[in-house]
Amino acid sequence: MRVERRADILKRLIRYEEPPEPLAAELREFPWDWLEEEPLVRLQTSDLLRVMDRFLAGDIDAKQLQDWAERLECREDMGFGPEDEELVDDVFFRLATPFLNEPLTHETVSRMREQLDASKI
Repeated sequence: MRVERRADILKRLIRYEEPPEPLAAELREFPWDWLEEEPLVRLQTSDLLRVMDRFLAGDIDAKQLQDWAERLECREDMGFGPEDEELVDDVFFRLATPFLNEPLTHETVSRMREQLDASKI
């Protein structure tokens, strides 16, 4: 039961269909460590594209995009879909750490999105 609840919260956070902070607070009820071999949920390329599209449409700002990515980055209970794991991981890292990479602007996020889109062809 607790595993299903944890998976549900993670999926809701991945989809960014509601504010992430309350979901992150709910996740803090669970231990950080995930001792299973496989992740509990996987973030797919389509999930990442959907959230990036929200940024590009002006629904969320750069800080919200970064905060969303930071809340999910390095979670042991979340993995990336196997189809483009390396590229998705790289883009996700760049979204979570613009201070190490490049600022999250319409131009930089559009370029990242194009890379992801091109990988699906």
